[in-house]
Amino acid sequence: MKKIYFSLVSSAFLFVILIACEKTSMEVDELQLIQKELHLKAEKAEKVTICHYDNELEEWFQIRISANGLKGHDGFGDEPRHEMDIFDSPLVDTDGDGIGDCADCYPDDATQGEKTTWYQDADGDGLGNPEVSIESCFEQEGYVLNSDDDDDTPVVLAAKGATKEKVTICHYDVDLDEYFQITISENGLNGHNGFGDKPRHEEDIFDSLVDTDGDGIGDCADCYPDDATQGDKTTWFQDADGDGLGNPDVSIESCFEQVGYVLNSDDDDDTPV
Repeated sequence: MKKIYFSLVSSAFLFVILIACEKTSMEVDELQLIQKELHLKAEKAEKVTICHYDNELEEWFQIRISANGLKGHDGFGDEPRHEMDIFDSPLVDTDGDGIGDCADCYPDDATQGEKTTWYQDADGDGLGNPEVSIESCFEQEGYVLNSDDDDDTPVVLAAKGATKEKVTICHYDVDLDEYFQITISENGLNGHNGFGDKPRHEEDIFDSLVDTDGDGIGDCADCYPDDATQGDKTTWFQDADGDGLGNPDVSIESCFEQVGYVLNSDDDDDTPV
């Protein structure tokens, strides 16, 4: 009887020990899991500063990313995902303004250096869309400094087959130093004369053109503004080899004789000597 009692007591004791060991093992596993989670959180919390190169804007931006993010950001091995990115730590900051020289608009001036906010001007009216912007050290095409546009919806082009309204202007050619009468769409005019009241080419004439002789050519571009029998510009052909014969494939229109150009187009080979 005593043996049976002792055996039962021993079994119960072993059972208690097994339960205690299993509980201890579970507690250790839970502790290790918690430690692992804390370690991951700490790892995620750690930040590094790099200069990331934006291929579209062709300039650097200073960004802060986690150490884990950096591992994915710079690719694998020694080859960075973006070869132009700068991973030096710390970044060189000449003026001490907290912006690395690589991303500083004015690396030698601590009073300025942050990028400017530019707002998209999709409809070309000189007013920016407050909802669409980019940061850049440089002026960006199609963007303006203000954000005053209530409706930046681009002008919809006329449907195929519809008549598009055209306007006639006198465009000043800087190279030839003379005016040319051209007809462009109103949308084209918006881009042609720049923004606001200042035209892209200050010499261009946008007023209703004066046509003294009534030949359909505005006086500003008419070679003979008082003679309706003539007024069109003359075609001049390039004479690159100086043999007096013009290249039929290279020509310009002008009221005046142009250096290096002739009136005929009789040269079969205008390759310069």
